[in-house]
Amino acid sequence: RAAEAVVPLNAAAENALIALATAARCGLPLVDGDGCGRVLPLLEQTLFTLAGVAPAPLALATPSGDVVAVESARGRVEDLVRPLVLASGGWAVAAAYPMDGARLASCLVPGTVSRAVAAGAATGRARFAPWRPRSLCRGRIVAVEQSAGAYENHENGAAGPVTGLPGGPAGGTAAAVPHGTLGGVPDRVPLPSRPTSVLVEEDEGLRRRFRLEAHNEILLVLADGAPAASLPDQILMLSRTDRRVLDVERAVPGTAVEVVVIEAPAAWYTPEGRALARTGSGGTR
Repeated sequence: RAAEAVVPLNAAAENALIALATAARCGLPLVDGDGCGRVLPLLEQTLFTLAGVAPAPLALATPSGDVVAVESARGRVEDLVRPLVLASGGWAVAAAYPMDGARLASCLVPGTVSRAVAAGAATGRARFAPWRPRSLCRGRIVAVEQSAGAYENHENGAAGPVTGLPGGPAGGTAAAVPHGTLGGVPDRVPLPSRPTSVLVEEDEGLRRRFRLEAHNEILLVLADGAPAASLPDQILMLSRTDRRVLDVERAVPGTAVEVVVIEAPAAWYTPEGRALARTGSGGTR
C-alpha cells in the first residue's frame, strides 16, 4: 500500500520540520499530531508502541545517501538502528511505524503541529503558553557531575513515522500506511548519552538546592532531597538570558537557569506508559 499521509513521531525541534518537508516533498497530507506528545530517547518509546504498533518495517536514510531497510523481530529495532545511526555520523532520517488511519487515530496525540505553529506566531512569554509550563525554581547551576554511560550520543531524534534521528531515538515522521503490527520493546535498552547530575541553587524564595538527575533527559528533580518532579513529566532547564532550552550536556556551573515542568499526555501516566517512558520496557509484548 502506498503511504497516504505523514505524521511526526514527535513535533519537537527539527523533527517537526522534517515531517513538514517530507509531506510537502511527497505531496501528502501532514497529520496534525504526533506519536509522543513529548520527547523520549528510544525509537520504541512512543504511544504507538503502547497501542501495539511496531516501528518496523523501517527505512533509514543517512546524510551521505545510504538507504537501509530494517525488518525486525519485536523489540530489536533500537539495537539494530542505533549502530547504523552512529556509523552515519550520529544523524539519520527514518520512516517507521506503518499503520492504517483508524489505528493512528486511536493513539495519536492530536493538535501538536498546530500548537507549534501557533507558538511560532506568538511573541515573548506567550510563545510558551500552549504548553502550560510550571516553574519549579529559578537559580544558578553550581555543579555538574557525570558518570560513564553506554552511549555518548543523545536525543530522541529519529523516528515516528518519518523522523530525524540524531544519535538515535524517536523524533521523526511516520507514514500512516495500512499495515498494523504488534510491537514491544525489550525489558531494558541502554539509553544514549551518559548519566548526569546538575545541582541548581535557588536564588529566590526558599533558597533550596535542586538536584536534577538526567540520562539523555532530566528524569527526576529533588528539592532539598524531596521529589519535586519525575518522568513522565517533561522537565526542562531554560536559560534565563534567552529562554532557550539548555541541554544537560551543555550545563555549565554559573549559568542562570529556570527549571520548568510540562505535563505529558495522559497515556504516559498509566502503569504501562510509565514503564515504557522510564526504561524502555512495557507496551504490548
